[in-house]
Amino acid sequence: MSNAIGFLNYIRLGWLDATLAHHISSKNIETVKKNLYDLIEKEIQSKEVTRKTIDVLTRTWIRIPSKDKGLQEDAIKFYDEISPSKKLLLHWGMLLIRFPFFRDICYYIGLLDSIQKEIPVKKLHQKMIEKWGHRTSMIRALDRVIQSMIEWNVITKSNSFLYVNEPIEIKEIDLLLWFLECLFKAENAQTMTYENLVSSLTKFPFVINLPSYYVKKSKRFEYYIQGTNLETISLKNVM
Repeated sequence: MSNAIGFLNYIRLGWLDATLAHHISSKNIETVKKNLYDLIEKEIQSKEVTRKTIDVLTRTWIRIPSKDKGLQEDAIKFYDEISPSKKLLLHWGMLLIRFPFFRDICYYIGLLDSIQKEIPVKKLHQKMIEKWGHRTSMIRALDRVIQSMIEWNVITKSNSFLYVNEPIEIKEIDLLLWFLECLFKAENAQTMTYENLVSSLTKFPFVINLPSYYVKKSKRFEYYIQGTNLETISLKNVM
C-alpha cells in the first residue's frame, strides 16, 4: 500500500457535485479547474490550500487511471438520472477507489460503529495511526476527512465522539452493482465472498439489500460457488 495520503483537505459535497457537473459539460480539465477555483476561493483565502483542494477533486473525478475509467463513465451516466440525495453514493464510490486513506477511515468508522454507536475520535485516531503511522500530516488529514463527512451529513460530532447518521437506502439495481464494484476494487482483492462484499464496513452511510441473483447475472462480476454453498465473486475483465 502506498503511504501517500492524497486526501489532505476539507471537501464540501457541493464541490464534488460541481467537479462532476463541470467535467460533464466541458470535458476539459483546465476549464474545470478554473471553474472550481472561482467557486472555492470565495471560502478559502489561501491559494495553496485552494490548489490542493482542487487536486483532491480532480483526482476523484477527472484524473482517472485506465483501469477505473469504466466506473467513471458509468457514474456520469447515472449522475443525471438519480436524485440529489443519492449522488453522494457516486462520490463515495470514487473516493474509495481513488484514496486508500479515505477507504481506511471509512472501514474504521464502520468497524467502531458496529461495536459501539458512540465512536471516540481518539480511538479512530489510534486505529489510523496503527495503519498509517504517527504523522502530524496524517492526523490533520484525518480530521479534515471527518469535517468533510460531517458536512456531507453522514456522521455527527458531539464533544469528542462521532455518531453515524441514519443510512441512505439505495434500491436502484444498476447503481448498486456499480457501487459494489467500487467496494470490491477498494479492497484490492482477487476474490471476495458475496456476503463480505455486501456487508463491507466501508459502505456505512448506505443500506444495500441486493439478492445475489443480480450479482450472478451482472456484467461486472464472475459468480461461483466454493465449498459448501459459499457464494464467491471476482471482477470480470480485470485489467
